[in-house]
Amino acid sequence: MAASCSLLHVPLDSAPERDIDPQLLRWLAFARQKTTETVTLAKGLTLGTDAITGELAANRADLGARANSPRHP
Repeated sequence: MAASCSLLHVPLDSAPERDIDPQLLRWLAFARQKTTETVTLAKGLTLGTDAITGELAANRADLGARANSPRHP
């Protein structure tokens, strides 16, 4: 497993960001978040989707919130 983009060309971590709306922040992936996503995908491929049900549910919730947001085109 590897990220499809370079992790060297994005900010390191979204956690310290204080000037970004928390709703928008959930839609962003900086280097640490991309690494976590890659590890989660590898875990799902290795152990099956039952091993990442919490992560999948959180992702579905984030996608639903984005789709229903007035900020989303």
